[in-house]
Amino acid sequence: MEQYRRIEVLCLPTVEVAPWAVVDVVHLLAELLDNATMFSPAGSPVHVVGGTLRDGRILVDIHDGGPGMEPEVLDQLNARLNGQAGLDAGETTTSGLMVVERLARRLRARVALFPWGDAGMTSRVILPGKLVRPVVAANPRLKTLPRGR
Repeated sequence: MEQYRRIEVLCLPTVEVAPWAVVDVVHLLAELLDNATMFSPAGSPVHVVGGTLRDGRILVDIHDGGPGMEPEVLDQLNARLNGQAGLDAGETTTSGLMVVERLARRLRARVALFPWGDAGMTSRVILPGKLVRPVVAANPRLKTLPRGR
């Protein structure tokens, strides 16, 4: 991720991720952020926003200012990302999305791509509540007990 300085996190909830899923969640988001910086104009920001849905799932949107995609291509990629068709490892433009599809399947996460504004794309990730949960601010007046061995 050479272009990480272009990524602007505007709003994200503070969450705990199930320990077994941390590496996969980070990898999934890193692949999408890498694609967003790769396919958007040099120097342009990539915005990350997210929130907690009513049912406890976590939504993360990654917005870029790239050229976008033709509707037919977008439909094909979304079908592949949702397990309706396999991604071909030989397709260099979608090799990162092949990883995203596999990680999303393993995490039971939803990933979708759609146009954003006049130009650009949004990658939307919805993580199930079984993987993540919002962190409730701790009461500073309560003392934590030391962990036993």
